[in-house]
Formats: sequence, C-alpha cells, structure tokens
Amino acid sequence: KALSYSGIVYSAMGQYDNALAFDQAAAKQYKLIKDVWGEGASYNNMGIRYVYLSKYDSALICYQKAIKLFTDNKMEADASPIYLDIGHIYFVLKQYNKATDFYLKGIKTAEKAKDSASIANGLINYAGVLWSLNEKKKVFPLQKRALQIGNLMKNSYIISIASSNLSDLYGDTKNYDSSLVYSKNGK
Repeated sequence: KALSYSGIVYSAMGQYDNALAFDQAAAKQYKLIKDVWGEGASYNNMGIRYVYLSKYDSALICYQKAIKLFTDNKMEADASPIYLDIGHIYFVLKQYNKATDFYLKGIKTAEKAKDSASIANGLINYAGVLWSLNEKKKVFPLQKRALQIGNLMKNSYIISIASSNLSDLYGDTKNYDSSLVYSKNGK
C-alpha cells in the first residue's frame, strides 16, 4: 500500500512521472500477492496520471486493464467511474459518439451497483456531450436528475455542478428567473 500512497502523493505534487513509477510498482506488487482490487486501482491511478500528461492512448490502455480486472472479478461498482473517465477522454478528443457510449455504460454500471455518485457524475458528463452537440433540451432532465441525486446524497460537489449547469442552461434560454434560482443553489 505504501507504493500506492507514494504515487498519490507524487501526483498531488504534480510529479506525474514519479507517480507513475510508484503506480507501476504497486500494480506489480498487488499482482504478486493476488490483490485484484489493489492491482485494478493501480491501473486506474496510472490512467489518471496519463490523462494529466495528455497521453490518452496510454490512459485508455490502463483504464481498460482496470475495468477488466474489476469486471472479471465481479467488482462492477469499481468499474463504473472508470467508464466515465474513458468517456471524458473521448469528450476532450471531441469524439462525442464514443464519449456517449462510455458515459452511458458508466451510468448503467453505476445503476446496477447502486453507486449514486457515479450515476450523477455520468448524467452531468453525458449532458455535457449533448450541450456540445447543441441538444440543449435533452440536457435539462439529465442535470435535474443529477441535482436530485446530489440533494438526496447531500453531496455539495454534485449539487454545485448540476446547479451551475442548470443556471447556464436557463440563462441560455433567457429564463433568467430560473437561472438565478439555480445560480444561488450552485454557490
């Protein structure tokens, strides 16, 4: 575990190459002791570091390894946020069809696992794709559902993001009263 924590610390300091070295060592160590979750988490961490370095192909490989480990060992709840991370890569690359596929897969996996935070984040991210495609009417229900989940969870991050997005949406449609309501909620 010390190797994993060292990777996290180096990442927090912005030293992603050093973090990767510890993540790689941790993955090998976890594999050696047959700790599937630790190995999968290490690959997920590597994927995150590669994203920070804009090495998306390497990130995708690591994320896929993590997903395979988790799904092969019936740990789907651990895979759902990774599907969302892959969706984010494709969103950044403006490959919206692939982003949509992974966001929806992440949402579906999160729903099966009853992972409310990943459901809400997936809805917010998928809404971002639809916003980019100028399908704004489809965005409202997704953001409202994410906000509802955030409120049920009392998750201030999700509440803030969904509220801010709804404020922007209502402002975009010149419904300024509703925009202000959500703007105050998103602070």
